[in-house]
Amino acid sequence: MDQLIAAYAAIGVDQYEFTQTHDVSRYNRLFKKRRNISAELRRRGPTAMRALLPLLSHPNLQVILMAAQDLMDLEPARCRAAFEYVKASQIMSQAADASLSLDIMDGKIGPFV
Repeated sequence: MDQLIAAYAAIGVDQYEFTQTHDVSRYNRLFKKRRNISAELRRRGPTAMRALLPLLSHPNLQVILMAAQDLMDLEPARCRAAFEYVKASQIMSQAADASLSLDIMDGKIGPFV
């Protein structure tokens, strides 16, 4: 489990860098890896998903954002606080994604699939 969480966090750190350098193709490749890790954690159940909770206080905004997006159904209050923190940073594109996630939580828009 620790290896999955470490890989997940590393993906977020790398994705943050790729958003800052506008390297969309590398970002997208990592997105697929993240999706696979998330799927494996979901397959293992809610306890496995909650292993992402410490990432809500990670120093990297992308890691916080990703963890909050994957946990918002299980831990809505904690994820709302994480989204608000990322949004308040005003660092793009993470702040924009956090704002969209808050809109989804508030029912203003439907979730992206």
